[in-house]
Amino acid sequence: LVEQGAWLRRLGIGERAAALCAAHPERAEEIAGQLTRLTDASEMGRLFKVLALTGPDGPAPAGFGHRS
Repeated sequence: LVEQGAWLRRLGIGERAAALCAAHPERAEEIAGQLTRLTDASEMGRLFKVLALTGPDGPAPAGFGHRS
């Protein structure tokens, strides 16, 4: 179980948002606001969680890091 904000950051949402801002500078403020809403601890970033179920010998899914 991983918080949505951490999971999205591990998947590269910051880099994706930066690329979108560069491609659409007129929408940079909107994109930044959406990034904050999805990842910030005071918004959806901590409230929502991500869960992945895999087999015991499989690799950790993207964004979940190493298995313990």
